[in-house]
Amino acid sequence: MNDILDIPEEFIQTRNRGTRILHTKKVPILDANGQPEYLLGISEDITELKKAEELQQINTERVQTLLNLNQMTEATLQQITDYGLEAAVQLTQSKIGYLAFLNEDETILTMYSWSKQAMKEYEIIAKPIEHVVMKTGLWGEAVRQRRAVITNDYEAPNPLKKGYPVGHVAIHRHMNVPVFVGQHIVLVAGVGNKECDYNENDVQQLTLLMGGVWRLVERMRAEEELKKYREHLEDQVANRTAELSAINQELETFSYSVSHDLRAHLRAMDGYGEVILEDYSDKLDDTGKIFIKHIRDSSQRMSELIDDLLKLAHTSRVEMHSETIDLSVLVRSIIDTLQQSQPKRRVEVIIPDGIVIKGDKGLMTIAFENLLGNAWKFTSKQPLGKIEFGSTEKDGGIIYFVRDNGVGFDMKNAEKLFAPFNRLHSDEEFSGTGIGLSIVQRIIQRHGGRVWAESEPGKGAIFNISL
Repeated sequence: MNDILDIPEEFIQTRNRGTRILHTKKVPILDANGQPEYLLGISEDITELKKAEELQQINTERVQTLLNLNQMTEATLQQITDYGLEAAVQLTQSKIGYLAFLNEDETILTMYSWSKQAMKEYEIIAKPIEHVVMKTGLWGEAVRQRRAVITNDYEAPNPLKKGYPVGHVAIHRHMNVPVFVGQHIVLVAGVGNKECDYNENDVQQLTLLMGGVWRLVERMRAEEELKKYREHLEDQVANRTAELSAINQELETFSYSVSHDLRAHLRAMDGYGEVILEDYSDKLDDTGKIFIKHIRDSSQRMSELIDDLLKLAHTSRVEMHSETIDLSVLVRSIIDTLQQSQPKRRVEVIIPDGIVIKGDKGLMTIAFENLLGNAWKFTSKQPLGKIEFGSTEKDGGIIYFVRDNGVGFDMKNAEKLFAPFNRLHSDEEFSGTGIGLSIVQRIIQRHGGRVWAESEPGKGAIFNISL
């Protein structure tokens, strides 16, 4: 009989504060005979607490909705907007809703999504419909007034209303909000037919949710544009690669055709010159013999130049195949070949074992043939030539080098070294075409590295390579 009666929620209507929610506890007061005489009750106004709990629940649902949207990575734009709109209808306790995009100059509203209930009651066709903002009725006021617009008595006379078509779902209450990016309105979302009046909490929830939806829409559009750009770029690259492949094939065919024809004429010049010197030597004076020798020398140099030009073109076009290369073995092989060509030369060679890199073996062979060939050539006037190949660590990387004690050069001319046809020495001093170091530079660049030189006149040179 002394049990407390607990009433968690009790709604009362007050004179000045509207409907309030009370948490009431009542206990019976007994008389002398132990019978209930009256009830003693204590009530607590929990209206604001209930509102806070409700708002917290709505906030949680909104965040969960945005989280779900972020996880819809494979969804279409329509699926994203439809899902967001249905969530907006539920959050605001509405019956219907819509979502429209606004163009850049804010003149055209494109109705993109309707809530399922609206589509069911109005038999709406699910496709985008464009509306001129200036011709829209009350639902366009969010754009014109650039703020949220609440109409809690839609049936009341309003000069802004322009009616709706026959069969349209009846509207009793309506609220819509604009979504801004900077000063520009990009989206308008609206809901309708809530059981009670719309308020600022509804405005805030709809604005926050639709702001999140718009960010996802922007990201989706950006990803779609990026995808299209990538596909376009891939097509361009494929087309360009095919064009370059065809051009390279034509260039290679042309190069070898021209070089073959040139070589044939040069061989003929050299051959006839040799025949003249051998068979008609007694009919030539010394000046004539010198002229014939110059002709032969020029034809031979031209043949060498053609060979080097073809090598230069080859190093730019050939497909690279990376493999492990023992540079120590490679360099030793090249030096052995040079020594066999001039067995009487005295050259001290230093080649440590075990220097290994990753690269294209064919191209690297050409590069070091040129570097070591230069070192061999420019030490030829030394009583004892010295050529060293090695590696050293610098700034966290490895530098490979070829050092010699040859004639060297002035560093003010260093930039000219790797330019085709530029030579720092005359033919009388040292023969050459001036293309060898250009070939070296191109090969090293194709390996993602660089090559540079250090020298002083008369003190040799060092060529450094980083990969």
